[in-house]
Amino acid sequence: VLLKTQLREHDLYAEAGDTVGNTGWVRADGVRGQCELVVSDTLHQSGLDVREFLFVIVEQLNYIAQKDLARFNKQLSRQSGPPTAAQLAQQKMLRHRAHHEAEGNNQTTRAGVRQITYGEIIQVQHLRTKRFLRIVAKKSAPLQKTSRAVELHTGSSSSWLRVNPFFKHKAQGVVVTLGEQLLLESVKLANAWNLNWARCKTMANDQVYEVNCAEVGRGFYLELYSRSIADDAKVLSCPSPIRLLHPHLCGWVSASCSLNKRAPHLRRPDGQARRQNAKDIWVIEPCLPDTAHTGILWDVTPVSFRHFGSGQYLAVCEQDLEEAASPSASAAARDPHVPATRSSRPSVRRLIPLSGSEVRLSLAEGHSPKASANNDQVRFAGCMLVDQPGPASWFYLEPCSALKHGEAQNVPRGGHMMLRWHDPSTEALYWLGCEGKKKGTRRSLMLNWCSTRFARDAVRLDVLDDPIDTMDDSALLYDCEVVAEHTKLLRTEIHPRCTDLSDVNVAASVCALCEHAMNDMIFFLTDSPHWRSEEVHSTEPDALAEVWTVNHDRQMLTMELKFIDVTFALFKDFIDQVPVLMDGDTSWGRRAVAANVSMQVRAGEVADAEQHGWNRVMRNMVACMKTRCLKLIVRLWMCCFFGSRTIEQYLFKNGWVDTINELNGHGLGASDVFVALMGNNGALVRKLDRATVLKFIDFIRVLGPLNTWMSFLTAVCAPAEVAVGVMQQMVLSNLVFAGHRAPESIRTATERNRQDLLITARLIDNAPLGISLGAPLQGSPPPPLEQC
Repeated sequence: VLLKTQLREHDLYAEAGDTVGNTGWVRADGVRGQCELVVSDTLHQSGLDVREFLFVIVEQLNYIAQKDLARFNKQLSRQSGPPTAAQLAQQKMLRHRAHHEAEGNNQTTRAGVRQITYGEIIQVQHLRTKRFLRIVAKKSAPLQKTSRAVELHTGSSSSWLRVNPFFKHKAQGVVVTLGEQLLLESVKLANAWNLNWARCKTMANDQVYEVNCAEVGRGFYLELYSRSIADDAKVLSCPSPIRLLHPHLCGWVSASCSLNKRAPHLRRPDGQARRQNAKDIWVIEPCLPDTAHTGILWDVTPVSFRHFGSGQYLAVCEQDLEEAASPSASAAARDPHVPATRSSRPSVRRLIPLSGSEVRLSLAEGHSPKASANNDQVRFAGCMLVDQPGPASWFYLEPCSALKHGEAQNVPRGGHMMLRWHDPSTEALYWLGCEGKKKGTRRSLMLNWCSTRFARDAVRLDVLDDPIDTMDDSALLYDCEVVAEHTKLLRTEIHPRCTDLSDVNVAASVCALCEHAMNDMIFFLTDSPHWRSEEVHSTEPDALAEVWTVNHDRQMLTMELKFIDVTFALFKDFIDQVPVLMDGDTSWGRRAVAANVSMQVRAGEVADAEQHGWNRVMRNMVACMKTRCLKLIVRLWMCCFFGSRTIEQYLFKNGWVDTINELNGHGLGASDVFVALMGNNGALVRKLDRATVLKFIDFIRVLGPLNTWMSFLTAVCAPAEVAVGVMQQMVLSNLVFAGHRAPESIRTATERNRQDLLITARLIDNAPLGISLGAPLQGSPPPPLEQC
């Protein structure tokens, strides 16, 4: 269901949708764990990701055994000595009970659909994050302090909500009708503490609609989005995450997660690929709001395909069709002497059938396919991605076999089908296909829309998860959801506001959100037990001090969903707001620590209430928060690439290795990241230049012989404990002896390094300096000096 409400503050009994801009929809943010209202008259074909707004109404679940286990574990953590044998036995028994209770809750969640009545206790579960709405009785709302906070939680007794009638002519025990206003009362608080919303302003002076819990509260509508129908385990529903396989060419319908690349393609993985790619995931959405009860029907229900990573919609390039229908294009098609114009988009071509026996299949809604003589020319249109859905992105699912036509039937989960588009202007039909034209230098192929129906272009629809029915996400899909949430948060809310942080209130708000997002992502990538943990800690866990392990699958998702790209773009704009760092001050990190002040306002400045005192405190606070955010971003990079040759090469290809190298010596931890990047990758070490080696040697002279600098020189000479003679010679030529033929300036600098940095260095007179460090081949003289 969708949670809808009306937005008139002083009229509690107004109806939602009676005027334009009077409707709000509850959206849950998995990163921050909070809910807010989004103003929109409708969610269908609005461009918003509907999966952020979908909730599932479930039965009241039990949490007694899980609460007893949590309480007992808390007691064990507080005692000084180790647990006794009796305590371990009791802990084992409590774990067994909690496990059985969790299994029972899962069975209750997957139970069939039934009617609910007023007075019943329910729970509202967010579809995307699988967490419940919880009302925290002892915590005030972030913005409206007189209300209680509403958060996303794994589930507890605070998640119990009682359904009460909004109007007095409804009584307890009456069946709840979808689309009517009702109250959601907190069972723990009771006394008419209902779900509420309030229009507030944030620290950055942004107006938002906060969802909280307050006395009296507001009325909400339960609007049906999708319901389980007959044989729901076999029927396709919305919004299901799917993948489209082209069996004839052994490829997946895919697209880049970058917002600048708008050409879908057919990705053909090689035989060594053993994991699924996040670029292949699409979400099928209905185009019309009246499909909630009927589901998706063959040839009748229009649907849209939203790309999971980029949030854009699959569409037909209508400009190609317009060019094909223009007189100039027709003349060019008839006259071979008319030169064709080149375009960056896929070109439209007209082909004459080679045989008169070929037929064209045309299909009307709800009718069987008809064969007609193919006297028309075959038209091809390009395939593209668009931001907003429209007629060019409305498609019909068509069965491959003619036996399935006739009476309207529901589309099954899985199976082969054709994707058909209906041109509203010319009444022509187009089918998704692939001619085998290569895209780029790899194995990918270009997609297009063809006016002739080829059975070879049938695609197999694989449903990754049917959340309406089973509520069971696969590990890949859940990890993709987390990475996609962070990517969208950085793109839409953090990065656009980092270009100007002159306002201290805006800077504090952006830095706080950025720090929270970076902490959450580091804990996620490192499989930390602190990731979205419900335990209460006396001190917040520090992501910079987290002991972590490598999760290769999650690392690959950060590259496929372009999360790494967004972090480097964010860092570039963020670093422009720190002029001291841009000047190359090597002691910037130490100065930032020395300038550290308390995050709270000093008592004397509060008493004085002077504006300049407040601004000074805020500027110092923002400076510390900027430092913290930069360190977290740098540490996040290491969590993304460590141990993955593919991502390390991806960083080098995009020039980001130089970005990390430029940050060395600024106190942000970039040196540790750079050493980790080079220490195990001999291919990247061989691409280092002399300037980088000299930079680290200067660090030793200025900042002292820290372990990081020595580890870097060790990694340069022997990455992954494999000696590289060329790099060994480079390090020695800069520390010990530059060579007789080196320029005077280089020899002078090397001699100074030898005298200042080395404790003992002995050069043998008349030694064969300049000869290759490697042993010469047996029976052959050493290589000449010019080749060394």
